[in-house]
Amino acid sequence: MASERIGLLALVSCTAAMCACGAGVSARPLARPAADPWGTVWLCRPGLAHNPCTSDETVTVVGPSGAAHVQRISAARSAPVDCFYVYPTVSVQQTTNANLEIDPQERAVAVAQASRFASVCTVYAPMPL
Repeated sequence: MASERIGLLALVSCTAAMCACGAGVSARPLARPAADPWGTVWLCRPGLAHNPCTSDETVTVVGPSGAAHVQRISAARSAPVDCFYVYPTVSVQQTTNANLEIDPQERAVAVAQASRFASVCTVYAPMPL
């Protein structure tokens, strides 16, 4: 339970442009999720049906000798801490202010960046206002 965990605020900011991180991410937006009692719409938090911050992060590691092996990395089942992830602005909506719809760009950046933290903490990422 999140309220019983040791609190950790991991503010991660990234100035890198969104690169080719959309692989494996659906092009259609998901339905707008229900907000919590405080009106926050979450891109990532425990219990979401489509949580991009818990995606598979299996990688191929190539050592100095050139030998390669597969390293399986997945979200921790019971992480000792929570992380609060603030991601870069990636919206491509053509309006003055973006709405709270979770578009492919937001999911892609969560998969490419925030999901790596899920192996050591429970990731929370709100949609920005």
